[in-house]
Amino acid sequence: MFLRDPLFSISRNKPPTPTSSIKNSRELQKEKKKEANKVKQEKGAAFAKMQKEKKEAMEKAKQEKDAKSAKLMQEKKESTNAKAKLQQEKKEAAEKAKQEKIAASEKKRQEKLDAAEAKAKMIQEKKEAAEKAKQERAEANARKIQEKKEASELAKREKAVSAEKVKQKAPAPVTKKKTMVISKPTVKKISAKKTAPKGVPSLSNWRRNFDKSISGIISGSVDFDDGEQITTSSIATGVMKSGNVVVTESGSKYFLE
Repeated sequence: MFLRDPLFSISRNKPPTPTSSIKNSRELQKEKKKEANKVKQEKGAAFAKMQKEKKEAMEKAKQEKDAKSAKLMQEKKESTNAKAKLQQEKKEAAEKAKQEKIAASEKKRQEKLDAAEAKAKMIQEKKEAAEKAKQERAEANARKIQEKKEASELAKREKAVSAEKVKQKAPAPVTKKKTMVISKPTVKKISAKKTAPKGVPSLSNWRRNFDKSISGIISGSVDFDDGEQITTSSIATGVMKSGNVVVTESGSKYFLE
């Protein structure tokens, strides 16, 4: 900025001054110009310093803001990670509980299957044992019947032999002078004993009950063991008499010995 020198303004209205005054005036102007430049430089330096400080302050504020923003983002990220971790842990815990529940259910189901299998096996073993015992009883009864039959046949044969011996020892018939009478041997009629039809079980030592049922000892049955005491249902058809076949209301047939 140009500053007007007041002395210069006055000097235009005055007569010329001596050379020394002019010289002093010029030096004074130089000093003022130098002072003005100094002030200008100081103002420029102060402005530059102020701009620098302002810029540094703005940069510092920006850095602080960025640091704060980065910290908030980091905290937010950590919070998100912690939340995700918690959700993952909950998910894993739920999955673990689910797997444990499935395993427990499967274990329980397997235990039931094992128990059912063991029960079925035990029932089968009991059934086989009962069947085996039934077969053994049937075989024993069959042996007894066969032994009785053989003993009866043996007794019959022995009886026949004894009878034949007695017959051979009998005295000869007496002859008369005029007529000779030869006595005919008496034949004893033996009624044939009826036997049960094929496939029809027999009842021995039977008795009639008041409800028209029959109680007795059964043999030849596929449902009962020989020698077992049973009681039938009410008789529907047939005469309750030895040697007859009767039919119950349920359709079962029995031969009465």
